[in-house]
Amino acid sequence: MNVGSGEAPLWPRRETRMRQLFVIAAMIAGWAMPALASDPVGTVVAVRPQATAQVDLAAPRPLALASPVFKDEMLETGTAGRLAVQMDDGATLILGEAARLRVDDLVMTPDQTAGVVSVLAGAFQWRGGRKLDDGVEIRTPLATIGIRGTVVWGGTLDDVFEVMVQEGRVTVSTDAGSVVLDTPGQGTAVRSRDQPPSAPVVWPQGKRERAYQAVAF
Repeated sequence: MNVGSGEAPLWPRRETRMRQLFVIAAMIAGWAMPALASDPVGTVVAVRPQATAQVDLAAPRPLALASPVFKDEMLETGTAGRLAVQMDDGATLILGEAARLRVDDLVMTPDQTAGVVSVLAGAFQWRGGRKLDDGVEIRTPLATIGIRGTVVWGGTLDDVFEVMVQEGRVTVSTDAGSVVLDTPGQGTAVRSRDQPPSAPVVWPQGKRERAYQAVAF
């Protein structure tokens, strides 16, 4: 800068430009993460080695112990990943490796939890909380799982999607029919939305152990 030339100093322009950029960045962040303005529906209670949450086209945010989880976020784990989220009613969702899950809508009243959780990939386990959860549906690409006072596992074993009840009662439905699982260790296989689930059978101990390991920390 040539002092005495009558030209205005450059630093006020830079300061104004920086303020403008800050405002624009804040606006973009607000548009990209609308769910983070809402109240959380759960909290991360365990994670290994890493997992992320993402809303729409926003950048994924890393999840750590005690991270909040919000409605409409997509939760994802990577290779060998595990994630456990405790919902506000005490229920726990556990994801195995390479899993993708979205909490579409959960409504928690003093007496009941209702709503939809979508599991798009990977193994999962739902452990019911302090309230009635018979209004909760777990939706997967192949089947819808209606739960009631339940501990339930779902995932792929031997290239087939399967569901096993550990406690309580679940109804597994496709477009072609449904079955009820109400005995601990009882499971069903789902090959297509156009086919009914297989007849319920109690899984042998070895198969149950493989299912447990898919969501074990």
